Amino acid sequence: MKEESRRNKLETEARLFQEKLAVVEETKLEKLEIERMVLESRLLERRAVLERKEEMKRAAEHCGSLRAQESERRAQMAVDNYTVRIDAEVAVRVQRERDLQAMADLELDLIERLKERQQEQQQVRQAPARAHYCWQRL
Repeated sequence: MKEESRRNKLETEARLFQEKLAVVEETKLEKLEIERMVLESRLLERRAVLERKEEMKRAAEHCGSLRAQESERRAQMAVDNYTVRIDAEVAVRVQRERDLQAMADLELDLIERLKERQQEQQQVRQAPARAHYCWQRL
């Protein structure tokens, strides 16, 4: 009986030892699985962070390109407005020059008419004097 008891005790200890080894092995496997999951989770988090970083970079580039487009649009509008204003000023200046030329032409025409009338008047004044002179010679 002692022997049987000792054998049972040894078997029990061996079984317990095997169970403990199995639990230790299972714990190691679980620990490895948890470490793998943690590592995978960290990789996924890094990937997500990198993706967010890239998305933010693309958004900043897009925003920068939008700013550049807006700046270019504003510059083009300024050029267009300036061109319209210059064209209007040129048109006004050309019209003023035409008006001044028309007034100068009118002034020359009036001066010519005045000269003609003055010559006519002078001829009319000299005509009686010439006629008087011609009568006196006869």
